[in-house]
Amino acid sequence: MDVSRVLDGPLYSDCPFARPVVFLPKDQRLRAALTYFGEGREFFLYSTMSLAKPAMRGLLGKRLRFHLPIAFALSLVAAAAFKYGVTEPRKQAYADFYKQYDATKEFNNMREAGIFESVRPTGK
Repeated sequence: MDVSRVLDGPLYSDCPFARPVVFLPKDQRLRAALTYFGEGREFFLYSTMSLAKPAMRGLLGKRLRFHLPIAFALSLVAAAAFKYGVTEPRKQAYADFYKQYDATKEFNNMREAGIFESVRPTGK
């Protein structure tokens, strides 16, 4: 089969070897890998190496075996960071606040300020 006939078309009419080599049949790759000189133009083709076949079976399992332990470890680290970075300081802040808090004193201050409608200040 003639290489120029395989590559002939409106897109490749300038250079019969400008088409990528991987689309050629195996027996024509070596012939098409030559440098083509024509009408003052120079075209160089890429390597004639064929592409590796993609893994079609077991791709999900392979990716899960790699990513699942990483996701599990990162989730444990995030949970520990949230516990010791947010909840423990918050618990300590509440405990410190309620050690000093006197509800009766706060109630009397609000009553004297006139906040409540049902309880009058002591002077009235």
